[in-house]
Amino acid sequence: QRMFEYLGAFNFNIDITAPECALPDVSYTMKWFFIESLPLMAGGLFLMLYFVQYIKKRCILGRKTKLHSHLPVLIGTLFVMMYYLYLNLTRTVLDVFNCQPTEPSDGKEYLEVVFEECGLKGGIQMTLLPFAIIAFALYVVAYPILLAWTLYKRRNLIMEDQLLRAMGKGANRTENPNAYVVRKQFHKVYYHFKPDYYFWSVLILARKFGIAFTSLMFNRNPAFQMAVALLVLFISYAAQVRVSPYMSLSEHKEVLKEHTRRAREGDRRHAMLAAQLKQVASHNRRMATNTGWDVQRQKAANRTRASEFYFNYNTVESTLLFCAVLINLAGVMFESGRFDSSTYNDQKDIITWGVIIVIVFSICYYLSVLIAEVYLMCASSKPRKAKPGAKGDRLPNMRRVSAVAGTEAFNPMFAKSGAAGGSDASTVEAILGASVPPNQGQWSAVQTAFIEVNGRIDSLVSENTRLKRQAQGNVGRATRVVPGGRKKRQEFQQRMPRAASTRAVRRESRESPAAADDSAV
Repeated sequence: QRMFEYLGAFNFNIDITAPECALPDVSYTMKWFFIESLPLMAGGLFLMLYFVQYIKKRCILGRKTKLHSHLPVLIGTLFVMMYYLYLNLTRTVLDVFNCQPTEPSDGKEYLEVVFEECGLKGGIQMTLLPFAIIAFALYVVAYPILLAWTLYKRRNLIMEDQLLRAMGKGANRTENPNAYVVRKQFHKVYYHFKPDYYFWSVLILARKFGIAFTSLMFNRNPAFQMAVALLVLFISYAAQVRVSPYMSLSEHKEVLKEHTRRAREGDRRHAMLAAQLKQVASHNRRMATNTGWDVQRQKAANRTRASEFYFNYNTVESTLLFCAVLINLAGVMFESGRFDSSTYNDQKDIITWGVIIVIVFSICYYLSVLIAEVYLMCASSKPRKAKPGAKGDRLPNMRRVSAVAGTEAFNPMFAKSGAAGGSDASTVEAILGASVPPNQGQWSAVQTAFIEVNGRIDSLVSENTRLKRQAQGNVGRATRVVPGGRKKRQEFQQRMPRAASTRAVRRESRESPAAADDSAV
């Protein structure tokens, strides 16, 4: 029991510090108000940080644009904080409604958290009851609804952002022009999950509520309590195994393949996402620039994609849920009454040791996953210093262009016909040549091909414009005016034919000595 209390620190459970023991003047009412006011204090702190940053940008830095760019991060942090506080807030709110009779019953009910009669005027329950109702409405009910509505309203942008994440892109506005703000604001809530299961965090909140409700409201009957908890965990385990909602680094390729398959099969949402991703890719090709920062970011992204985690998120979640199911099942066995007799002590010892092994294994497994992820993330984000004099450093600018561009946008003549290949082109031609109107899936394929062609044309036009400007700049630098420039240009123009003829004579002399003699004559 003490071990589980210590593990409650991951849910921001302050009961492990026992404040009423360390500070005898702290009553349960004060502790209750402190816990339930944590979101309000955090909101006030974030509001103060917002105004501090706003004043700094406006008055100190003298900015007139992007004065509110830090607001999405603060809002997203508040959402994430509520997500991790939800279980503790729910338990604390439900404590006020948790009244149970004594054994044997005296006809009255008492609070479980504090031995005091329920409904007593001026008592703890009647004092906290109005605030508990408000907290239940705001924290327990309104927050999951607000989170679900927020994710559903932005579902297309979230799915697009997750597909870009699977590609290893989307870390800035250039790569993620549509969903970058959503990533800054809410990515901590959905970035663990596959695009089609962006809402899974809401289901996790429902599971937390079910566990908190079961642990408080049915504690008078442990067998029934464990049975209900087993039901909640088994439903969660079945759903987890059925859909595998988490998106690990090792599953990025599978996620992209599934997206491509569903888009080709005519799925409306995935076809729309495929069209948006092609627009983003075309935009990235037009906005590609030759900067050292892009090179470093691209190298870091490549290292991140190359390093995969040792453990899959879906495997970790399924394993831990299965361990929880086994522990609850063992609790039901202990409460069955079979082990009240000393006849079955051997069986009782076997189940006890089995439960201990499951608990130790689950803790060690979780810690190994955590340590492996932290190590690999630190190793992938550590910058690598180039060795001096290494091979390939002679042309850094050309290497930078190659590293940043790396696509057909910098050589449009070699642009491919699209990621789909020739089969998609033939499919589109067949659709356009058919005598019957296309269905929704076929029309989505035509739209995708049209957007791809437009993007390729825009890319070629922009590249042609850039090359013309570059050529004009080179001509301007070659004919820039200097003191006495007109005379020097005339001299330069007179010398150019002679120099050219001299070079031609030398080249011919190397090729043929006889030709050189004739030229000399």
